[in-house]
This record gives sequence, structure tokens and C-alpha cells, in this order.
Amino acid sequence: MKRRLTITLMSVCTLFAMAAISAEPAKSQKPAYLTEVKEDNALFISELELAANRGDDLAQVMLGISYIHGLPRVNDHPPIPKDIELGKSWMIKATAGEDGICVMGMLANALQHEASAIATQNFDEAVYWYRQAAAKGSSDAQAELLKLYEEGLYTPQDETEISRWTINTAEHGIIKSYAKAAALYFDGQAMRRDPLQAYKWNSLATKYEPTDADLAKNQQDIGALLTERQRDDAQKLLDTWKPKHQDDCEKLSRRMR
Repeated sequence: MKRRLTITLMSVCTLFAMAAISAEPAKSQKPAYLTEVKEDNALFISELELAANRGDDLAQVMLGISYIHGLPRVNDHPPIPKDIELGKSWMIKATAGEDGICVMGMLANALQHEASAIATQNFDEAVYWYRQAAAKGSSDAQAELLKLYEEGLYTPQDETEISRWTINTAEHGIIKSYAKAAALYFDGQAMRRDPLQAYKWNSLATKYEPTDADLAKNQQDIGALLTERQRDDAQKLLDTWKPKHQDDCEKLSRRMR
């Protein structure tokens, strides 16, 4: 059966899966490596390399992914073995393109996936690229960093790094960070104590978990620290808060379809 290799994103700016899917009619606006049926891995890689060497950042991304993960056997044609260093070099070139932040996140996710598959589980490379993307405002990269930290897969340079990314992800509207941000501002251990911010974040967390008894208790404890005027100020913070713009990698995803 004729099959075609393509790449899809598992989640915005995160890992993808190389999949064999039924051929679709070619679209003139799409490059050949996306539209033509490929039965031969070597031919697919060859076309990607031609486009990538011409500066096509999408081809660079796809080539990088193909080498980092390797390509499975297609019909009677042999698979393409993994070459993580080569794949990484192509994706690094693509980080200079218009979707550079998203590519950084994809590269980090790919390297994390590969590190998880081996016994040593060295996440240094993945964390480096997550940090690069996170520093440029990628909420997805920030959330992935926190996940690695919280699951004990990687020890951050210091506790303030966890606090910083927790607040940043909350500011970007990552719901699961709201309660954690409230706790940071309420406890005042890793950062300056701020009951008004604690009230705001805990209120937002309660909005999405209205039956959570711990959140309700926290809201009472925080409220007890506030004067009537402070409570009004905290409510104003809550009423005027809007999440920061999240990095939108859907454009890159559309380009890869």
C-alpha cells in the first residue's frame, strides 16, 4: 500500500509523531516533500535535504525530526537509522526561522523523548532548549520545564527557577499553575510574600476547582490577612487580570500538514 510520511504535533509546540498515512491529492501551494506519495525513505530524506539546504525552515524541522527519531521501514525500503547529532543540527538551523520559538520547543521535546528511552536519562540537552524557548516567552516550554522538575527527572539550578516558571506559566493562563502561584505568594519562602497576589491566584484556581476544600480553606486563610481595603485591591487585581499572550504554534502545525 502506498504510504506517505508526515509529521504532526502531539500538542502545540510539543512532540509530534512520524506516521504513515494515506496519500492525499497534491496541493500546488505545498512543497513536494509534503504532497507527494513517498514509498522510499531515502527519496524522502533526499528531497528534504534539497529543500533544507535551500533554507526551507520547515524542511529543516522535518529533516531534524526524521534523524532524531529515525524512520521506520516503508514497504521493502530500509529504515533510516537515528542520528541525533545530525538531526539536532538541522533543527538548530530552523530555530532562526519565523517559528523559531516553536522549533526550540519541538527540539527540546524530541531530545526529552530520546533521553527518556535510554537508561541514563540525561535531560541536559532537552532542558537547555526548553530554557531557551521559555526565556523567549514560550508558555509550553515553561510548562514542560516545570513538569521535568516536579517529576524529579531534572534538578533545577535553584529553587527560584521553579518559582519563576510557575509564576510565568500562571501569567500565561496555564490553569494548573494558579494554585501553585498562590502558594508561592502566600508562603513567601521562595519569593516575596504578597497576600494580594495570593488572593488573586487562589481565586482563579478556585474558579476552576470550586469543590476543592483545600483551595476554599486557603482562600479563607489568605482573606484573613487582608484589610477591607486590601481585599478591594485584591479584587481589582482579579477583575482586571488577563492572561498574557501564549505562544501560538498552530501556524507551524498547519504548515506541516
